[in-house]
Amino acid sequence: MPRVDFVLALDFATKTGWAWGSPGGFIKAGVRRLSPPGSSAQETLLAWAEWLEELIEEKGPALIAYEHPISHSVNVNGADLAKQLHGVLLLVAGRAGVPVRHLYPSALKKHFAGSGKASKKDMIAEARAFARGELDHIIKDDNEADALGMLSWALEVALEEVKNG
Repeated sequence: MPRVDFVLALDFATKTGWAWGSPGGFIKAGVRRLSPPGSSAQETLLAWAEWLEELIEEKGPALIAYEHPISHSVNVNGADLAKQLHGVLLLVAGRAGVPVRHLYPSALKKHFAGSGKASKKDMIAEARAFARGELDHIIKDDNEADALGMLSWALEVALEEVKNG
């Protein structure tokens, strides 16, 4: 059963930033490597699906918010994998009945750091300010910072949209 105000936020890639929390201030975040380097796309996608299913079952989010993958990457294999991870996310969330919302990278940067062209360093600084006192570690990774930015947006904007239908 979904928790009314609980949000799972993701910045997905083979090294996925994740954050979960609620408007009351409970926040957890981190980075997860979906599969060891050199794994096939199939192994990575299976690991992603299994992890998402576990998180949904364990945490029961009312919403999953994610940074939408961009398709004009110079790394064709990375862009293809991002699209495949996106499809798996939509499938797993749909099967579980969990609504999803997304932002494109520039919109996420504008929301969180005030500029659609914010640097990774800017996003990490904003994430540290947002999660101040909530995490038991220092945020060093832009994937985790982006997931915290998505959590910020979801708690401020998207969760209300989902609750209000």
